[in-house]
Amino acid sequence: MIRRNLLAIAIFTANFYFAQIDNYGLKGGLNISSLATNLANQSSQYSSITFDTNSKIGVYLGAYAEKKHTEKGSFVGEAILSFQGAKLTQKQSYSIPGYGSNSQSVVSNISITQLNIPVYYKYRTSEKFSIHGGGYLGLLLGSKIQSVAFNNNTIDLGLLAGASYVFNDKITAEARYNLGLLKLDDFYNFQNRVLQLGISYKLK
Repeated sequence: MIRRNLLAIAIFTANFYFAQIDNYGLKGGLNISSLATNLANQSSQYSSITFDTNSKIGVYLGAYAEKKHTEKGSFVGEAILSFQGAKLTQKQSYSIPGYGSNSQSVVSNISITQLNIPVYYKYRTSEKFSIHGGGYLGLLLGSKIQSVAFNNNTIDLGLLAGASYVFNDKITAEARYNLGLLKLDDFYNFQNRVLQLGISYKLK
């Protein structure tokens, strides 16, 4: 009986919220992602180790729902599955008098799978062009360096800002930057930096 009541309440609540939505649809595109880190470069009299992160290409896909607030403004919520990460370069150099010098670099591929839930306000500046800003909650589903999983925190939180251009009644092009605020792990102290370029397709 209790389960039935809870199910009925859930269905009623879902129908209520969906009734408030003005439009919804699907979206997807490319991630150009990197990771900020506070790994310190190390050096001694004869050797040094430096760390650097470079961007990598991934994809994202998901869905959105939009509720109008004013004639030009609206609130938007999304659920996005995002494949992101970076390339970590570790360079070790040494120079010993009488023995010469040498250096070698190791590049590691960092892969992060994350479910992001962005919530933001979109403002239409013209008939075709809009800007938006807000934040996102991220749930880390998996992370690897090369093929080895590394320990990470399970929650990410960040800010976002972007713009969009309407091509027609169905298709809109979008660009967005996600700035992660939380550290994803306790060793590298990675923080997400993701530029997203994609399109959305309106179903309603």
